[in-house]
Amino acid sequence: MPEQQNPTVQGHHLFIEPPAECFSNLEKLIVNLAEQEGGPVFTPHITLLAGIVEPSVEVLRAKAEKIALATHPFQITFDSLGVEDAPFRALYVRVNPSRELSEMHRVALDTFAVTEVSEYMPHLSLLYGNYARAHKEKLLGDFAYLSDMHFPVTAISLYETMGPTSTWKKIDEYLLAS
Repeated sequence: MPEQQNPTVQGHHLFIEPPAECFSNLEKLIVNLAEQEGGPVFTPHITLLAGIVEPSVEVLRAKAEKIALATHPFQITFDSLGVEDAPFRALYVRVNPSRELSEMHRVALDTFAVTEVSEYMPHLSLLYGNYARAHKEKLLGDFAYLSDMHFPVTAISLYETMGPTSTWKKIDEYLLAS
């Protein structure tokens, strides 16, 4: 696969992952789309916080657990599909804004003392890479059904995200407060 189709990142990320059945369906879709378009395969997720730089895994774990315990389960619902000229948002489905998700994101920012450089735009990517906009827009119709998708959020996942997506590793999962 061409280098430009396999973007890389550094650090750690907090992800919201769909529950098992939804995860499996999205994973198949992402794999099929990656194979069809020559892009990288990645785990289905909504990024809660990106690019966390913290050398101590113990500190990362403790902070991720603190965020989870400060949040009660809530529902994720999806909106429309989108494309951008950004490798990690080539083709995605937007998450409907919610008070619970916004608060969870704010707690994550505060816990990790991160200053946000751009507005938080929660989404679930379906394709990573650099593709012609017209080509991505043609793909949108194939996935319109995803805008009706929803699932409960009951945990957050901590990932080590050094390098290309094939090397990303899940460190642990933290259940939200009951």
